[in-house]
Amino acid sequence: MATAKSKSKSASKKAEPQTMEELLAQTNTTITGLKRGDIIEGTITEINNRSLLLDIGAKTEGMVIDREFAAAREYISTLNVGDTIEAYVSMPENESGQIILSLRSAAENYNWGKIAEWKEASEVIRVRVKEVNRGGAIVSVIDEIDGFIPGSQFSQEMRDMLDEIVEREIEVRILDFDRDEDKLILSEKLVSEAEDLEKRAKLIEMLAEAGEYQGTVTRVVPFGVFVKLDVDSKKLKKLDIEDVDLEGLVHISELSWQKVNDPADFAAIGDTVKVKVINSETQGGKLSLSIKQLATDPWEGIMERFPVDKQVTGKIVRVAPFGVFVELDTGIEGLIHVSKLTTTDKEFVPGQEIQVYIESINPKDRRISLGMVLTQIPVGYR
Repeated sequence: MATAKSKSKSASKKAEPQTMEELLAQTNTTITGLKRGDIIEGTITEINNRSLLLDIGAKTEGMVIDREFAAAREYISTLNVGDTIEAYVSMPENESGQIILSLRSAAENYNWGKIAEWKEASEVIRVRVKEVNRGGAIVSVIDEIDGFIPGSQFSQEMRDMLDEIVEREIEVRILDFDRDEDKLILSEKLVSEAEDLEKRAKLIEMLAEAGEYQGTVTRVVPFGVFVKLDVDSKKLKKLDIEDVDLEGLVHISELSWQKVNDPADFAAIGDTVKVKVINSETQGGKLSLSIKQLATDPWEGIMERFPVDKQVTGKIVRVAPFGVFVELDTGIEGLIHVSKLTTTDKEFVPGQEIQVYIESINPKDRRISLGMVLTQIPVGYR
């Protein structure tokens, strides 16, 4: 009987676990192996000048150290012991048995959020100049995010000493940014010349209201011409500006109602021209100008001047694989589609006069379809 009781008592007790698998099964505990790239959650247990420790429920704490710490330094400065955060497993186990974590993703979200805040508030920020090149300067902005200052966005004083500012800190404002393209454009002169730029911005607003000005062509480039505006001295005095060189761009599409292939054929440096202000950017000090908008739009009243079926003498301006473009009047071109040309048609040459008729017209899209006026009956026609 004693033996039976002993057996009964032994059976009622749980067997002691003999292996790690038995222990985990008895405590309903599972351990999942960490892999590089895993996103895990943990609680911060320590932050110092060189590392951050995170309790992730593993046999050892996860660590953010070395380059990973430096890449997220600004973000880490906002954290406290006890915070719960997400981290990326950079190395499941190094030679010392440590779990190395990265906060780059969270840091990037934080840093680009700060950049958006600085832009919105027009904040003055301090950056470190890393290198200078022909286009401007590359600067370190926040953690591992770099920005670019174009040469035109430095004050004249700073432009004269660009080679001396490498590794120096300077103050800038954000002009533009695009996280998807990893683009961050900054301006030094928006800080150093803030007062003058504010006056220029007011002047630009005043100019935009008046609209039309006389100016002098200062540069001719493949995409248009730059024009320095002649500004009334009374307007400058009103804004407490002694002198200003206010330059704007007439884009090639705004030079003439006629097609312009090369701006150099239209204007030369030193030419006096009349322009209209069509757009302005007060912060960047940019002016968009137009010459053609001071002339009458040749498409006004187009349906009355060129009704359907009307025959017109035009001049061939260019020949393309899909048809022949014919100028009917200044700034008015139509197309004879290749499907309307026959094998008997002679070779077309730019500058040649040709008889056409208006087949259809679309004023909204500024398109005219033309047909050839037959000057002789085709062979076989009855």
